[in-house]
Amino acid sequence: AVLGYSVISMNQQKKASSGYETVQGQVTGHQEVAGRDSQDNPITRYAEIVEYQVDGSRFQIVSTISSTNPASIGTLRTVQYDPAQPAQAVLPGAQAQTRLVLLIGGSALSLLGLFLIFQQTRKSRA
Repeated sequence: AVLGYSVISMNQQKKASSGYETVQGQVTGHQEVAGRDSQDNPITRYAEIVEYQVDGSRFQIVSTISSTNPASIGTLRTVQYDPAQPAQAVLPGAQAQTRLVLLIGGSALSLLGLFLIFQQTRKSRA
């Protein structure tokens, strides 16, 4: 199910941004994101705030990916935006990273499910 969701999600994201234009944006700040580490300790991550310009108007987008070590202010980022609504934008790198995590996680869960089914089948035959 997770693998299927990840494939469907990837296709929807691809279709949604298919007519988007590409510009260079710049990291102008970071948004704090509270979370937990692998030992369940509180941790602060930072999502990049990227500013981009379309026809002289400035827009901002906050990355969907947060990190304990974000890019420095001034770092260039590729931004894809909807020409009809320039405020609607995506950061392709963040999308790719999300897709990769979903694919790896979905594949691992699918393999685990197949392994458990195989083990149960072997036990019932014995």
